[in-house]
Amino acid sequence: MQPVQQRLMPHYCAMSIRATLREDWHVNRGDGRGIFVVTAFRFAQAARGAGAHPRLAALPVGVAYKLIVSWLLGIDLPWSLPAPGPGLQLQHCVGLVVHKDAVIGRHVAFKQGVTIGISGSTTRPDGAPTIGNDVVVGSGAQILGRITIGDNAVIGAGAIVLRPVPRGAVAVGNPARHFFRRAERAHSKVGD
Repeated sequence: MQPVQQRLMPHYCAMSIRATLREDWHVNRGDGRGIFVVTAFRFAQAARGAGAHPRLAALPVGVAYKLIVSWLLGIDLPWSLPAPGPGLQLQHCVGLVVHKDAVIGRHVAFKQGVTIGISGSTTRPDGAPTIGNDVVVGSGAQILGRITIGDNAVIGAGAIVLRPVPRGAVAVGNPARHFFRRAERAHSKVGD
């Protein structure tokens, strides 16, 4: 890496974090816990840096993040998670569990008690979900396995999602079945 690029990268990262936090705070306005958790998460990720292993200097930040967010608040949002897009909304986020390999898009809303995890056994896991942009996940929903939740999808409260959910669909039930809202059905036939 060239010296000029090295000097510009911290400024670029700081601007990116500011813009991301601005969107996060906007969607979480009025929910102090959501704002606190998302802010702590973004700063822990920034301190950790990219790569499989955190920087040594970031370990105290990681320990503090884990103690406060995971142990005290009961929210398992790992700092090693691939960075979710801006606009991460955590509404009444107690009991949220997100697997470290899950991929989360922009403007995703999680209600309380949501689990985003692997399926299969711990010795032979199936993989973690990928959640698209503008997705709402209702209270107590579970999204399990290497599946994709399409953009603009809604996962209903208490749904157990084990299969992919198409763009614009609503998934409800145990096991979840999906259906389309009227406007989305017409759009998905033309656009897909």
